[in-house]
Amino acid sequence: MKELEELAMDVSNWTPSEVFSKLILDAAVDAGKLSRKITVFEEDITKGNGDTVKVRAFPARTAQGPIADGDSLTAIDSTPNVYSIQIQQYGDYQPLTDYSIFKAGDEVKARLLKAMGNGLARKFDEIIYNELETASAGVTKALSTSDWSSSSYDLYEKIVEARASLKANGANPDYLIIHPDFESYFLKETVEGVRGQVIKVENGNLVEVAGLKVIVTSVANAKSDTASEVQAIIIDSSRAVGEAWGKRPTFYEDFDSTSNTYKEVVWAYFGASELDTNAIAHVVNPAA
Repeated sequence: MKELEELAMDVSNWTPSEVFSKLILDAAVDAGKLSRKITVFEEDITKGNGDTVKVRAFPARTAQGPIADGDSLTAIDSTPNVYSIQIQQYGDYQPLTDYSIFKAGDEVKARLLKAMGNGLARKFDEIIYNELETASAGVTKALSTSDWSSSSYDLYEKIVEARASLKANGANPDYLIIHPDFESYFLKETVEGVRGQVIKVENGNLVEVAGLKVIVTSVANAKSDTASEVQAIIIDSSRAVGEAWGKRPTFYEDFDSTSNTYKEVVWAYFGASELDTNAIAHVVNPAA
């Protein structure tokens, strides 16, 4: 993330509002855990609130063969699946007094805009996670118990089973999405024998479970005893969920002379949707 002064120097011919918009966009991209990380992404800066953006993802394919010497391959329709995602507007607003800017300088504005970008990133992650959680997953594995203090708690086993079932559906699972509660659980698991060989930790952070890259995020469901609640999501990121961005995040600043206050406002245009549910797996609590 570039500081405001660096950014302004890089794009000195921009207007201040464009510089600030770029700062917010950079923050939103950098801070996202799910957005632009595990999605099929499409952008159309001509689109705004209520418009749709087309997202394309190829379905699973099967190679042909064996092919006899001299014979030809058969042309297979390579048209990708096309999904329409509706763009909606999201924003943030903060009044900032002229005196506070006078006292702290533009650095206070830079910090505010970075915080706004972080807020957009979290909102987008929440929307993406909701799409994955509410999808009619192609694979669902139920835990034996929701009590992780029990020797029967089998989260790891169910993740492995869900991964295998996704593969059987022709998907290529590559990500596991969990709440920090479950990171804590797996970090403790690494001290227990052979399981520690398939749970990878770097600098104290959980990074891989059973060959799946791990995303730990607070937007995911926390540890719960609620019947059938999703506790872990496994996906093939090439086809599970799509996100679309419309008009770039735009910063507006208006000065209200009656209150000696600047109105700092940002608007962004975003949408997300589940794509191929056969590329989504849920690990859930046991039914009631």
